[in-house]
Amino acid sequence: MTLVHTEGCGCSAPVKEMTTEVLLGYLRHPRVKYALLLEHGCEMTHNDHMRLALAEMNLQADDFGWAGIQLDGGIVNVLNKIDFWFDENGREDASPIAVPLTSRTIGLWSDGSPDPESARAFALPPGSFASIY
Repeated sequence: MTLVHTEGCGCSAPVKEMTTEVLLGYLRHPRVKYALLLEHGCEMTHNDHMRLALAEMNLQADDFGWAGIQLDGGIVNVLNKIDFWFDENGREDASPIAVPLTSRTIGLWSDGSPDPESARAFALPPGSFASIY
């Protein structure tokens, strides 16, 4: 899952705090076994910021992977570093697990108005989608 980067190389204080809280929530989620934090290198929520935020919550930075596009020498190098980290840290655990769709919640966001058929489909109660196709 990726977060949209809309602020360029920085963001205002409330957005920075909210982004930090969201990322910490992802990192602490009980269903997250392995997580790697990737920075571009100039954003306000860079990896050093996240390390400090983890320390404030008594979480160990070594429990996570760390990569930086600028620090690690560009896109190709950082992608290789990320692949290596996941190879070394449980990629074998990443096999798919079958779960019923009713156990999932999907959030959708649109920057425009959906067509009437789509709006009607998304307004149906859970389990109703199969009946419209």
